[in-house]
Order: sequence, then structure tokens, then C-alpha cells
Amino acid sequence: MDTANNTQPFTGTFTPEFQHFFKEKRMELGLTGTELARYLGISNSLVSCWEHGKSTHCTLENTKLVREFLDGKYDTILLKKKQSETPIASSCAYTSEAKRLAEKIVSLYQILSDVPEQRRLFLKKLDEVIEKHK
Repeated sequence: MDTANNTQPFTGTFTPEFQHFFKEKRMELGLTGTELARYLGISNSLVSCWEHGKSTHCTLENTKLVREFLDGKYDTILLKKKQSETPIASSCAYTSEAKRLAEKIVSLYQILSDVPEQRRLFLKKLDEVIEKHK
């Protein structure tokens, strides 16, 4: 956690104290669990599990990510991203079919966050389709 508060650093175990602090930090930044997951490159379900105590341990990679998040390393960039984004529905006049497609792509991208190789293949294939139809 924050060394300014004289608390122990996050070591990869989500105790009730860290669950609470993690959720409070996210809410303090005005982020939904989905937004935080997207920004950190992890799944929405993982954020939810950490906040609700369904998963109490992290991988080494995620331990570092969570520690840096809790310590405020990403605060500025997360706030900038939050402020610069506008929801698809309000920024463009997409058809309902296009909105559903966008939601499916976002959902699949989030699901694949726990499977990096599949995520890379998905993005590569998406890029290929876009290039082919430009």
C-alpha cells in the first residue's frame, strides 16, 4: 500500500484490508471495474474477484501491477485516459448492430487478457481484416 500511510506494501495477497483499499482506490479515480481492467490489461472478472475476495492471490506480474496501482503510479495516466474517452454511443451515430459488434470486440479482448497469445492473435486478425477492407 501507500508508504505515506505507513502501511505494508502489497505482497500479492488480497487480505480484506487490501480488497477494501483496492476498491476505494479505483472508486477514488472514478473508474468502473471494467475501465480499470481495460486500462491495466487484465480481465474485468479478475478485478471483481480481487475486490470481493473470490481470488486472494496474484501472479508475480499482477502483484507488481497492483502494488504500483495502489501506490499511485498510474493515477495521472488513468485520470487522463478517463477524461479523454467518450462513450461510443454518445460520440458517434452508430447503428445498433455496430454498437453490438463493438461491445463484442471489447468483451472478447477483456476475456483474452488472461491468455496473452490468443489476445495477440485476435488483434493481429482484426488488423488484417481492417487492412483488407480499407
